[in-house]
Formats: sequence, C-alpha cells, structure tokens
Amino acid sequence: MIRAVIECPPAHCAGPDRSAKLWAMLRILPVLLATLAACSGDGPVLPDAGVPDLGQADRALLGEARGERGGDRGTDRGGAGLTCPNVRETVDRADDSELFQARVLYVLSSDGTDEGLDTNNKICNSVRAFTHWLGAQTGGRVLRLDTHAGELDVGFVRLGLSNAELEGSSWAASIDTGYKYVRDRIERELHKAGLLKQNKLYMVYYGGTSIYACGGAAYPPALVGRVAAVYLKGQPQGGYPCESDPWGGSPTIPHYLDYSILHDTLHVLGIVGVAAPHHHSSGHVFDGGAQPNRDLMYQPRPGTNDSPWDTYNPQGLLLDLGGDDYFEHSNAALPDLAKSVFLDPLPAGAVKPPSW
Repeated sequence: MIRAVIECPPAHCAGPDRSAKLWAMLRILPVLLATLAACSGDGPVLPDAGVPDLGQADRALLGEARGERGGDRGTDRGGAGLTCPNVRETVDRADDSELFQARVLYVLSSDGTDEGLDTNNKICNSVRAFTHWLGAQTGGRVLRLDTHAGELDVGFVRLGLSNAELEGSSWAASIDTGYKYVRDRIERELHKAGLLKQNKLYMVYYGGTSIYACGGAAYPPALVGRVAAVYLKGQPQGGYPCESDPWGGSPTIPHYLDYSILHDTLHVLGIVGVAAPHHHSSGHVFDGGAQPNRDLMYQPRPGTNDSPWDTYNPQGLLLDLGGDDYFEHSNAALPDLAKSVFLDPLPAGAVKPPSW
C-alpha cells in the first residue's frame, strides 16, 4: 500500500521579498563581474520527505557565477560513460540485470508540454551527473540503473490526469486534491497503469507544476512507496521556480535538481533512519560542524535560521558528513546505503528498504 508523502514544507520554500533580492544582487555584483572577467495512499499528514528548496535570493546568482565545480571527481561507474537514449520508449525494455534497480521515467500530465527530455540527453545527463558524483563519494559504488544493452532505459509516460488535477486544488490532507500529494498521485497513476515492478524503484522527472515543493518521495516504513519525483515546473509559494538553477547540462557536474532526485531516491530507501544521531524532519540530517548544509540529506531545521541547502557550493555536496547517519555507519538497526540491494556492485548481505 502506498501511503501519503508530504514534500518540502512552505516554511522551507519561501524566499525573501523583492528588496532583499535587490540587495543580494547588489552584494553579489562584484563577484559576478570578477567571474566574467576570469499507488493510492491513506497515511496521515506527516513531515516532509522531500527536498530542501533553492533558498535565499543570491542562490540563483551564485549558481550563475560558480562555473564548473572543482573536486569531487572519481571513478565513473555509469556516469559520463553511460549511453543515453535518442529514441522514445513507452515500454520497459528488457533489463541488463535481474537485480534490484532504479528505473528513470519522464512523466507528463495529459495536457503537459512535451520537451523531449527523455531523448535530448537532459534527463540522461542529470542521471549521469549524480551517478558520477555518487561514485566519487563512495569509491566507485553507485545505484544500479535500469539499462538495456548498456543504454539508460528512460521510459516516457503520459498520465490520464491533467496538470491541474496532479497539482491539486486545496491544502487539505487529501491525496485526491491536496497540494502536498503530487508525488502520491503520480505513483497512484503509475500503479493503476501497471507500470511498477517489484524489483524496481522509480526516479520520476515530472514535467508539471507544484505550488508546494520541488520534489517528494516515499519514506519507508512510515511512508511506503516506490517513487521519488522532482517537479520540473514547480514553484513553491514565495519561492523560486524549481528550474532556476539549470540542470541536466553536464554529465559530471550535478546541480540542484540533479542532486534533488538522488536525495529523494535515498528517501525511498528509508534514508535517513529516524534513530540516526543527526536525524530530523522525516529523513533529513543536520550534522553540526562548519558546513552541515553540504550533506546530501540536509534540510534546514524547522524554526531555525539554518542556511539553505548548499548545492551551489563550488566543491559540491558530500555524502553523510561524519559517516554515522546513513552511509557506512556502525549501527545495524539503521538503513545504510552501503548495504542496499540497489547498490552496484551488490554488497555482501545486501538488504531491501524497510517494509519492502
């Protein structure tokens, strides 16, 4: 049974007013000049299992100024070397592996604009970029992707619901109409169409809108499901368009939405476990130190002045600061990415996500 998933709360998605934006632009101007010169659900309303928002006003400006990131390079298992499709596929082609794997989907509403993101390398480059980053962080271990004859198998799905129906129409805790349940409606429609398989989780690039978040995910065992999604045309109320930071351009350098789909996919694996030492807010971490917001699974703590997620940092994000929350930790009771059945190469004693 798929249960309700609540994405990034509005409190974390709000941006500053226009005067603050102007001040941020003036403040960052010298930097810019210098750079130029050089299934259905029935769960209760629960805390967010989605991605942090873009954050402060100068975030997009820094994104424009940062250029290519240094560092964070490493073994490329399925990253830049992954073959991208150039022909649309509406069926799940024969798999190269029978093991647990992550399938990538380009999903549109019944009236959504088709940008060809499944065949123009944009989604593929997004997958290549986060895979390259993950391999560099783990010593070559990556998520096992659904491939056919060595090519990333990106499926195309046009759902029967309109963009307005998928976006929602109220703040009610309703999977049928609630703004917070975009991902749930997508998973429900995919399930009804018979498109979900038992040995796969699904990374959905949804070409539609949300006024609540830029993405969402299942978070077992509390929120059971198989789908992680980013909302490409989303714009949380008071926040920035989710595509403000360009994505899918580089096969090796991830940006906000590239990191976001990986962040949400780890939620589907049950990460971060609620008993993890730095866990908060249903699957996120705040690990004290100089740069806690560089953690892949970071989110600002509710009611604080915590910095926004540092996806614009020139050195990129990091995987599990301190190594004690969700990767190669010593607590056998907590989900550990290093032991996931979705990891390639398959680890000894690999385990499925909670409640799978």
